Amino acid sequence: MRRSHASPADREYGWTSDRTALAVLRASYIVDISKEIPKRDRSKAGRPNQHPDHIYIFAMALIGVFGAERPAAAWIRERTNWFKVRSHSRRYWGIELAEHPPARSTIHYNLDRLSAFSTLIRERFATLAIEQAQQQGCLTENVSTMNKPPRSNVVAADGTVPKSRLRSKTADRLEAEGKLRRPIPKYKEGGEDGHWVSGFKELVLVVRPDDHPNSRVILGAFPVPKEGYGGEAGIAVAELQKLRQRTKGFLGLRYDGAFTGVHIDAMQKSGVSVISPVPKSDKRRLFSTVTCSGKHVHTLYTEAGDFVELELLDTGEHHAVPCKRVGQYSRKNADGTYRWYTKIELACGNHHTERLDITEEDKERDFNRTQVLRMHPPATDEYKNTYGWRQDVESVNNNLDTTLYRHRMVADTVEKQALVMIGFAIARNAVSAKVFAERVRTGALTAPPTPALQTLSAA
Repeated sequence: MRRSHASPADREYGWTSDRTALAVLRASYIVDISKEIPKRDRSKAGRPNQHPDHIYIFAMALIGVFGAERPAAAWIRERTNWFKVRSHSRRYWGIELAEHPPARSTIHYNLDRLSAFSTLIRERFATLAIEQAQQQGCLTENVSTMNKPPRSNVVAADGTVPKSRLRSKTADRLEAEGKLRRPIPKYKEGGEDGHWVSGFKELVLVVRPDDHPNSRVILGAFPVPKEGYGGEAGIAVAELQKLRQRTKGFLGLRYDGAFTGVHIDAMQKSGVSVISPVPKSDKRRLFSTVTCSGKHVHTLYTEAGDFVELELLDTGEHHAVPCKRVGQYSRKNADGTYRWYTKIELACGNHHTERLDITEEDKERDFNRTQVLRMHPPATDEYKNTYGWRQDVESVNNNLDTTLYRHRMVADTVEKQALVMIGFAIARNAVSAKVFAERVRTGALTAPPTPALQTLSAA
């Protein structure tokens, strides 16, 4: 059996590289993305391409299986594999392929050509991935609650920096000598105590219907520029809001500490329930003084993302007592945005309602409400039981690292890296689709109805 750098998860559940490659060959992504690639102008000079773009999109996806271009090309050029590719093309693509497979140099040349359409490929993949997720029971629109959506309606997102194939010192030297097309940025991973990594950052979005192995669906991989656009969190908000417009089934988000108040507020106003850690720098602070229905005056503070009242102990110290949340709900505005409210129980037993998103009054006094208050603070059961879903995207990032040849990105530009990232996502989603189909076939799972891809404006 051919050796590869496939993820440990593949080997654990029997997904060898050859088996994954065949699943990729049967994936609908190959045909659908190929149709989006602009056709070459035949009036221009140059030898016509002997093979259709389907083969080079397939080669791109195989890089996500084998971790590098060389073994991907070798798999295609192997005689029995090429026979399978030709048979599949003839039967399902309606294309009669050439008798002989493309040379490795031809594959390399055409992958370079496809990198010019990297943005188009990313966007088309994102649309197809949403459709696959809905077919597998994710992002469905028949959910009764927006406050605590089920796992299948919650997206896990995170930024990752695939290590550049060049060491930092080598990249610095080549940049000084003017031999790099563009500088390779450096990022610090793991917070303040982390380490520096050279590479182009990517934002990865993942959803899964349940805990079954290999059921995750990668919804997209998007480039994160080193400067501008609000950084990782800014790009995340932009892409997640696009996702929300594409499907009303996106109701929940799990993100790490990179999401701050303004980002959380933007997603909450889009109608998404967000769970994100409270900053380590968070301290108890005065929120407001309110008079309840019983005419009692209460002084509210915020601490650890929640409302608290202070209780004076016999030692003279003040003890923070969290206010119990007895209800939480949203209301839709005329412009399509949402307001979020929480009803808390005060020390006297009466109830009081407060907004959870930033108000106009907050903006006037420069108060970042969503930075100090959370829909589901860390002490709540919802946070404890569901924040761990973010590990889905961490697992995907780990699979990417272990799949890549020598755990390093095999591309030197953002455009070429896009092909590797989308190729990897196609491979993982092909496995997920195959596993889902097998569960349906064996009766272990009932196939959900395939919903149409609807926008919020169509509601």
